[in-house]
Amino acid sequence: MRKAMSVVGSSFAVFAFSAIATAEQDIVVDAEHTKLEFENDCVYVVRANYGPGEKSPGLFDTPFGAVIVNITAGRGFKLTFADGTSVILPDMQAGQVHWATGGGQIQPENPSTARVEYIAIVPKAGGCK
Repeated sequence: MRKAMSVVGSSFAVFAFSAIATAEQDIVVDAEHTKLEFENDCVYVVRANYGPGEKSPGLFDTPFGAVIVNITAGRGFKLTFADGTSVILPDMQAGQVHWATGGGQIQPENPSTARVEYIAIVPKAGGCK
């Protein structure tokens, strides 16, 4: 499924989900890099913050699409997939907003010398109640 997505869409999708819902719909957060800012019946809103040279401790599921709002500009953000392959995301500007398609497992990493921060607005499975 990852290969069927556009490069930008898939890149931002996996970038967004360093904290995302499990199959049981409970939020799983990498507490060092992410914070659940808001949750209701419809969405999770997750803030992610990666300092220079930081990466998540493991792989995260990325089952759903999301709206991504870049808080800071970023260069060279790296995503490693479960099969060991990786991609470097295109440069991002602060304030950019993107739709990202989910699917797969990733490990985000910020190899740059600048902090990267973004917000992910993730719809819950089944939609709003």
